[in-house]
Amino acid sequence: FTRGYQPLRITAIYPRPHSRIRAGFGVIMISFSGDLDLSGRIHEWVSVRGHELAPPLYDASTRSLLFRVASQCLPNEICRVRIRHNLVRGVNGESLLPRQQDGMLKTTTFRWKFYTGEA
Repeated sequence: FTRGYQPLRITAIYPRPHSRIRAGFGVIMISFSGDLDLSGRIHEWVSVRGHELAPPLYDASTRSLLFRVASQCLPNEICRVRIRHNLVRGVNGESLLPRQQDGMLKTTTFRWKFYTGEA
């Protein structure tokens, strides 16, 4: 990497790792440290095992992607979220590399899980 290169970083995620949310809520939010290049396949950036995601919404003011789980999560389910770091790009070509621990998420894995409960 060259001098002055600032990689993208994940600054916030929701639901937080190992948290419990109400079943059927079905929203995943990921905030980044820089502006994103939305010309690519952003609908493929995030996946939840066993569930389909609706096309994401982008909030430029907070640099956040909001994904809605199209197939609702069931009560007492373990939801595993994966970010495909090789697809994520900033407006100037930045990526999530080099991988390192920072912020709220260890960017070495780009995965986390949360749980659902009954309302």
